[in-house]
Amino acid sequence: MWWSRVSLIASVFVSIASAGVPATNDSFDTSDAFELLYPRDNPSSKIDDLFELGDSCKGKVQVLQGWLDEIKKMHSDFETAAREASGIPPFAVVFRTFFGTMPLKGMVEDTGTMKEVKTRIAGVTQFLNGGGLRKARGPGKPLLVCSDSEFEHEDPDSAVRDDKGEYIVSKRDPNTNEPVAYLGFRSVFKDLDWSFQHVFWCNNFKGYVFASKEKICSDTLQGGVTPKTPEVAQGQAAKPFTIGEPSRLLLLCPLVFGEDGKTATAHSFPSLAEAVDPDNYPEGDLKQKKYQLDRMLPRSATFYHELYHLTDNDDTRDPSYSLTEILEAAKDEGPVRSLYTQNPESYVYAAVANYLYLNGPFINQRVVYSEGYFPELESDVFPGAH
Repeated sequence: MWWSRVSLIASVFVSIASAGVPATNDSFDTSDAFELLYPRDNPSSKIDDLFELGDSCKGKVQVLQGWLDEIKKMHSDFETAAREASGIPPFAVVFRTFFGTMPLKGMVEDTGTMKEVKTRIAGVTQFLNGGGLRKARGPGKPLLVCSDSEFEHEDPDSAVRDDKGEYIVSKRDPNTNEPVAYLGFRSVFKDLDWSFQHVFWCNNFKGYVFASKEKICSDTLQGGVTPKTPEVAQGQAAKPFTIGEPSRLLLLCPLVFGEDGKTATAHSFPSLAEAVDPDNYPEGDLKQKKYQLDRMLPRSATFYHELYHLTDNDDTRDPSYSLTEILEAAKDEGPVRSLYTQNPESYVYAAVANYLYLNGPFINQRVVYSEGYFPELESDVFPGAH
């Protein structure tokens, strides 16, 4: 069932009255064991505690650290909202708006979606608190690179290198033992469709990254997490071999950093701190375009988006970056809604909307994005909340 704005407001306060639930930020019912989904010990605060940094990131540590600090604050607030949404209407509305689930006590709807959303949030929390990745593909920290310049484009007809950077021999001269043939990509990575496949060597971990284009970063791509290296066929190698692979690899493209004179159109607000500054926080005419949620997403949002790819259990796709499509998917009661619980950008919108609500500079004029696009005063959506 999709709760319209009018029925939502009415039902929220019927629920509050019947259940004795406070309408403001008092904790309520954390017995759903959400606390058990992630460790709270040993929280990390340094970017190089969490990532192995590629050479292209070495000059950007200060920027990356600033984004990480901002993300940790926003995610902590989002985690709190998920934990206490059963008793606090503005928190419940976040999950109703962006995921289609209603966790508020007395109005509970689609608990399966809420459980999946909490699990995804918990995976990011675990990583940010120093607990590592749930599905790491190898030992060590994930690799963070800040430019595709660290990837060397390879000819798919050339020979494949192993985890020592040496070309893999397929045949040796029986008299001299000198290599006379090497394994090629098509024989090692047999399951790939090579019609539109490009392969890149990364010297950092002595392995390969695959992409559909000749250049990984572009005028529009801001970042990505590489999928698992395809299965390797030992084939006709003269002896067994291993190809290097990081536990995971997260790429932030130069566009995110405003390099090359280009500016990203999405995730372009300078920072969350500026978003909640009195000069920028929504007030007055709330239908101004500058207050539309997709214009309030900070530059750190790309990094936050990629953390949901990094901490997934599989190679999560991106169903959509579109706010319109995300809001429509939340209204779908079938497989589309389920698909969007895996959509990283849905979590970005929800977390930013929640942050703007909790951290507004005007305590009596906080805004909620109850319909997703434009903000509304909390006092209008929840009369009597203060």
